[in-house]
Amino acid sequence: VEALLAFVDADPAAKSGPMGVVGYCMSGPTALQVAGRWPDRVAAAASIYGVSLVTDNPESPHLAARKAKGELYVAAAETDRWAPLEMIERLKAHFKADGIKGEIEIYPGVEHGFGFPQRAAYDKPAAGKRFNEVKTAIEASFAAAQQRLASAAAEPSSTTPFDPTLPGKRPRIGHLHPLTQTIDELEDIMGRLGFTVASGPEIEDEWHNFDALNI
Repeated sequence: VEALLAFVDADPAAKSGPMGVVGYCMSGPTALQVAGRWPDRVAAAASIYGVSLVTDNPESPHLAARKAKGELYVAAAETDRWAPLEMIERLKAHFKADGIKGEIEIYPGVEHGFGFPQRAAYDKPAAGKRFNEVKTAIEASFAAAQQRLASAAAEPSSTTPFDPTLPGKRPRIGHLHPLTQTIDELEDIMGRLGFTVASGPEIEDEWHNFDALNI
């Protein structure tokens, strides 16, 4: 996921700012995990008949969803052996108990894979409804996120104005050794006084240490 985000950041065709994540089936849980791991970037995330949404794993999607700040949407099929209704009901309970902002919807009369035209379980009315609802949720979350950024940018500041569209500043790693800094400063001072810097051999010898100095 980090590689994908880096690719998006480097792609000139991708807009900066809030983003949306959509996952189907095995990538459904990833959508919720990404929303929880990068809450300041993901404005909306949708899991479409996602599997393994509630597990005993410490990184279970239902636990990651607690950290999400964006809108979450979970679509589930009424008949789904990979994402049974028992799991969906447990997920609903977690959403309610943890105060997670989002919606969990069960599509009646459809099976796992109802959103893909190439699958036997494809259901056009349900797929169209799912697409429209996800699109509406993402657009609403984007609009809200952009409004928050615009409000933050418009607030007066006593320091340098904050531009939320600028990329973050990477911290400098490491620094020059104090001796190196001292040598550089001395060379700069002596250079301004008219002296030049002459480099000697890497390994000192008798000539440079004694004979040439008349010692």
